[in-house]
Amino acid sequence: MITFILINAQQRTVERQDFESFEQALPAVGLQPGQIDFGALTPTLHLAVYEFGLFQPKKATSYFHIGRRLYAGNAVMFETDEDGVTVSSTSRILDPTKGGAIIALEDGRATRLRFLTGDQAETAMQMGEIDRPQMSVNNVLLWQWPEPRKT
Repeated sequence: MITFILINAQQRTVERQDFESFEQALPAVGLQPGQIDFGALTPTLHLAVYEFGLFQPKKATSYFHIGRRLYAGNAVMFETDEDGVTVSSTSRILDPTKGGAIIALEDGRATRLRFLTGDQAETAMQMGEIDRPQMSVNNVLLWQWPEPRKT
């Protein structure tokens, strides 16, 4: 069994849970293989989220942020070894509340995860607490949150 950290933004919960594989962990938070995007929080700590989550309507989506990054919907946090093989998470969840949690990493560092509504995310951006998600090519802004996805 492999230990994963499940982030449920709708229910505002963070928990550790064991699964046989990464693919089996995804449905526990409503994610499906082929519809996910990956992010790296550290070289060995990663996050999988719904690939188009940030394009969903702001009022109909639950959010969370880790550091200065905004994420939409639910997520699976997982760890890998130096070779990229998924291993059991050694990160601990500290101080879990409906507002978020602190994720304590094995190397002694910690990061705060905080749940937000769309309006709270907007306020946090205006106050400079988190960055506004955006896509640019050659310094030309193509999209920024909370605009709908351009096709």
